[in-house]
Amino acid sequence: MKIRQSIDMTKLSVAATISCVMLLTAQTGMAKGYCGYVHSGSGELARDSDGHCIRAGSWEPKYAIEECDPEYVKKAAPKPKPKPAPVVKAPPKPKPAPVMQTIELKAGALFDTNSAKIKSGAYGELDALASELRGNPNFESFKVVGHTDSRGKASYNLSLSRKRANAVRDYLVGKGVDGNRISAVGMGETQPIADNNTAGGRAQNRRVEIQVQVTRTQ
Repeated sequence: MKIRQSIDMTKLSVAATISCVMLLTAQTGMAKGYCGYVHSGSGELARDSDGHCIRAGSWEPKYAIEECDPEYVKKAAPKPKPKPAPVVKAPPKPKPAPVMQTIELKAGALFDTNSAKIKSGAYGELDALASELRGNPNFESFKVVGHTDSRGKASYNLSLSRKRANAVRDYLVGKGVDGNRISAVGMGETQPIADNNTAGGRAQNRRVEIQVQVTRTQ
C-alpha cells in the first residue's frame, strides 16, 4: 500500500513538474503556485490525508502560496494610514471700514469778520471738542476744514479758510490732541451748503468742519 502511494505521489510530482514547465512558458503570472505544488488533473491542489498541500519536487520557498505555506509568504506591508486632513483656520474677519463723522462749528462763533484769530468766547466750545477728540479711542484721525461764503475774491477766501482751519488745528493740538493725527485744509468758497445769494445762506457757508474718521466696532 505504501509502495502504491509512493508510486502515485511520484506520478503526481512528475505531472506537476510538467505542468510547471508548461505554465512557465505559457502563463508566467501563474507559475508560482503551480511550480511549487502538486495538482490534480482538474487543476486543483492535491492534498495529503491531513489536508495539507503536497509540495512538488521543485518546491522552493519562493514558490510558496498563502493557501498552503503562509509562513513563507511575504506579507504585504500594511497601507499607511492616511494623514488627517489639515485643519484650515477660517481667515480673520476683516476690520470694519472706518466711517466719517463731521462736527460743524460756525465761523461767526469762532472768528471776527475777515479774521483768523480765534475769539476768546469760543475757547470753551473748543476745549470741550478737544476733550472729546482725546478721549474716544475709536477716533482715528481728524481733519479741520475751513469754508467761506462767496463774497470777495476767491483767492482771498481760500487763503482765509486755510488760516482759520490751521488756527483751530493749532488750538486743539495745544489742548492735547495728537498733532500727528490731525490735519488742516482750506476750501474757500468751493463747497457751499446753502445759497450764497442770501444772508442766511452765506452765514451757513462760513463754517469750520472737523471731519473725524471713526473706527467701527461692528
